[in-house]
Order: sequence, then C-alpha cells, then structure tokens
Amino acid sequence: MWFKDMTRKTALLIEERQAYTRLLQQREILTKTLNTLPFPIYVEDKEGTVCFANKAYADSQEDFADMH
Repeated sequence: MWFKDMTRKTALLIEERQAYTRLLQQREILTKTLNTLPFPIYVEDKEGTVCFANKAYADSQEDFADMH
C-alpha cells in the first residue's frame, strides 16, 4: 500500500483560504468606505452593466425614478 504525502498540498490550500479570507475582508472595508461617501460612485463592466454602486448612487437613482 502506497501513501501520498499531502502535507504541501494541504499547506497550499490553507494559504489560499487565508488569502481569500483577507480579500473578502478588504472588499468589505472598501464597500463600507465607498458607501459612506456622499457622492454617487458606480462601476460598469465592458457591456455597460452596473456591477457596483454605492449607497449615494442607489439613492440618486431612486430620487430620479420618483421624479419621472
């Protein structure tokens, strides 16, 4: 019976998971920061679809929709 040493792969998976967790934390901080700004900010993808909008942008769109 042969056993395969998974120590290195396990260490890499742990490192990857930790990096992913840090990335999620940084994204949360950035989102919270952008949502506190008083002016609208949004990001569009190549097709022109809004993929991020801060609270001020969302509020401005609601105000615009209420006017029309």
